[in-house]
Amino acid sequence: MRLIKNPVVTLLPDGQGLLLRVAPFGTSLPCTPLQASLLEHFAAGADLDEVCAAHPRARAARAFFDAAVASHILLPVDERGQAVQPARAPVVGDTFLGAPGVGPAALAAGEPTFAFLGVPWDRDVSGRAGTRFGPMAVRAASQAWGFALDPITRRPLGWFDAARQQEVLGGVAFVDAGDVVIQPGDAVDVVRERVARSVADLIQQDTIPLVVGGDHSITRPILTGVVDAMKAFGHDDPICLVHFDAHTDLGDAAVDAQGRLALHHGNVMTVVLEECARVERIVQIGLRGLIPRHHRSDHARVAAVGIEQCHDIDALLELIPEGAACWFSVDIDVVDPAFAPATGTPVPGGMLPRELWRLVEGIARARLCVGIDLVEVAEPTGPADGTAGVAATCLMRFCTGIVEAHRAAGADDAITDADD
Repeated sequence: MRLIKNPVVTLLPDGQGLLLRVAPFGTSLPCTPLQASLLEHFAAGADLDEVCAAHPRARAARAFFDAAVASHILLPVDERGQAVQPARAPVVGDTFLGAPGVGPAALAAGEPTFAFLGVPWDRDVSGRAGTRFGPMAVRAASQAWGFALDPITRRPLGWFDAARQQEVLGGVAFVDAGDVVIQPGDAVDVVRERVARSVADLIQQDTIPLVVGGDHSITRPILTGVVDAMKAFGHDDPICLVHFDAHTDLGDAAVDAQGRLALHHGNVMTVVLEECARVERIVQIGLRGLIPRHHRSDHARVAAVGIEQCHDIDALLELIPEGAACWFSVDIDVVDPAFAPATGTPVPGGMLPRELWRLVEGIARARLCVGIDLVEVAEPTGPADGTAGVAATCLMRFCTGIVEAHRAAGADDAITDADD
């Protein structure tokens, strides 16, 4: 395996020894002076086996090199001689709900496990930037709720929903999968590949992704990850994209120098329709405002529901095929800007937060759901800005709908087995 030393590694004193730290990824590794010096064999890239064969001290440090790879201190090198950055890195600081990182100990047997993934990306916006701060803002808004385990059984305790006077999400595990790695100068295609790889990896680990952007362009690579994961499981189910938004996102898509559609947050659904054959239906909910006539969709795969028409959940469910795997894509500007001002392209006359929460939970309860992305949440506009709280609650209501559907299906199976 050919490896190269990560150029952002720093060497720090640590008590009686030394510490190698990779600040952008939140990883570190204790080491001795000898081990730190051995890393210089990989300054310009080298084969690990060749280094160990040529240097006896390096051969004795093989376990250290393996730990350095796991900590992203040493990076694999691709066929072009370029360092392969990890797709995602642990978050430094507060996690979503205070939940642990992804790992076997965090998973709850027999219940869905939800994995929060941040995509701090806003290079593809047309309005006010700042959605790269969305994951951080939603994590901060969730801190008061607190994910906790029973000290005896280690079963997640869940919460009491004061609005509905009932317990929710007891026994359901949450993990924080960190953020997709995005560094200054990263090529757009590289970032999108990391997004797709991260989503596919979480689904293949039997978790349900809760992806927080970032601008709406991230939905396109997310769907690539969803399809890749479904293929890995041998599934070829059609996908229905349940799209909550003030905008259609059906803007024109020019062809770039490589002959591909140039993606941005205002044309993401146009690109999805063109490139994602597995997405057999897009149901757009909460549309409003005056738009160019050619942005009105008459596409056979799109069902558009305006803000004045979206209050009947049964009518919405008729538009969503029962056999499809549903991915939710929620642009926070579907909510009225009086309640969600921290977004780049606000449109007056939107949903109340509780209307969004009711629809998201109701649809998640009635259909097979693969995951959700929640996008366009920007940094708070001030201390009273509740945008991130609206977004965090939306994620929790989505989870509640999935869990209730899962438990109802289990109860039905038990009754059927008893009858047999």
